[in-house]
Amino acid sequence: MTERTNVHRQLYRNKDAIIDGHVHAGTDATNVVLQRYPTAQNMMDIVRKMDASGVDYAATFPMPSDLFWFDASRLANNLELVPSLEPAEAFPYQRSNWSHFHEAKLFGDGKILPFAIILPGVKEEEQINSLRTYINQDSVFGLKFHTFATQTHASALKDSKFIRLAQEHSLPITVHSGSDELSDPQQVIELAKLYPDVRFCIAHAADFKKDIFMQLAQNPSHNLFIDTCPHISNCYLAQREDPNQLLELNYADPKSALLGLYQQYPQGVIWGTDEPWTTITDDKNQTILAKVMYEDEASLLKQLPNDVRKQISYINTVRFLFGDNRPLDV
Repeated sequence: MTERTNVHRQLYRNKDAIIDGHVHAGTDATNVVLQRYPTAQNMMDIVRKMDASGVDYAATFPMPSDLFWFDASRLANNLELVPSLEPAEAFPYQRSNWSHFHEAKLFGDGKILPFAIILPGVKEEEQINSLRTYINQDSVFGLKFHTFATQTHASALKDSKFIRLAQEHSLPITVHSGSDELSDPQQVIELAKLYPDVRFCIAHAADFKKDIFMQLAQNPSHNLFIDTCPHISNCYLAQREDPNQLLELNYADPKSALLGLYQQYPQGVIWGTDEPWTTITDDKNQTILAKVMYEDEASLLKQLPNDVRKQISYINTVRFLFGDNRPLDV
């Protein structure tokens, strides 16, 4: 029995399972160079945090920075994100994906659902040829694209080979979102419209953008999801933003805000933590803005009404991961 099929079967049977839809593992090369938090998280630590917090499964992504695309020396000295002339690997995320799947197999303990991280528009064929090794083992649970870390627009996925790969193997795609132009969640909405047979997830609650949630409330999409991570820290940061641009939620009360997110888009919100980015730091002043632990996010989830908790940490997440297909021979 293959890993992906086995997990699908387990999840279909265990309808009380809690799934974390957004966790990172590995070493973040950019953060190491820039001397900022966090720099790393290993797979064993993820499993320990999950066990201690009563979380059953986690969709995990390699750290977003990459050894192929940026020149570490230029970054350290000039704070410039520029392609390396002599990259340390043959194509983007070659080593990150290998170590991620290798460690998931060694230490995942039946709990880790590894995604491959991708960079559209740069040596796509080489990336996909490498990923097929893991796909043939049926151990790839999805694809992750981090726009800001790669300085690439989300729209770069349009007509990319990665879309065809996702269609061929029914792989979901999580895309980073944020306030920068590269990470505008509107681009992911357009992708979901363009490719209705591919499941997309807008990471980080679509930056709480009011216009995004208004669109989804008026036109819910069967193939578009939004994850919540890192919710508590995002609520803290939202209190510093222009309220006219944000969804009207009580950000001073993260539980109330999480319920509000669910009510805005009940069939598409996915719970996630973004660990180790649950804690947010001020890199310029070397201080902590919001100190949040993994167990804090899990505890908040469990304070929700059971039907809401189940919807955002199980039902919606299973639909995102596997579509509406029932596993065979259950």
